[in-house]
Amino acid sequence: MKNDKMAAISKDIIHVEIEDEIIEKLNEKFYEIARKHGIKWGTKVENGTAGANFEWTIAKDFFLHTIFNKLQYDSMFHYPEDLKHYDEEEDIE
Repeated sequence: MKNDKMAAISKDIIHVEIEDEIIEKLNEKFYEIARKHGIKWGTKVENGTAGANFEWTIAKDFFLHTIFNKLQYDSMFHYPEDLKHYDEEEDIE
């Protein structure tokens, strides 16, 4: 029973759609920071651009981890009253 519930929950989570506007806003926040500090994605080379500079990847990774941490922290303390706790032990199964 628990495995079925977790499989169903996992399927729903995998299929969560995040609006493109939210992703664009987050990316724009990062690009704003990158511009402020002169960080570029790549380095110009003879045949185009060699990408994923160290500074870019480290900054982007830190940015994404910071967003994750903020979401995680918020979800630990802000939730609807009806999801606060199980009423009975048997509700857990």
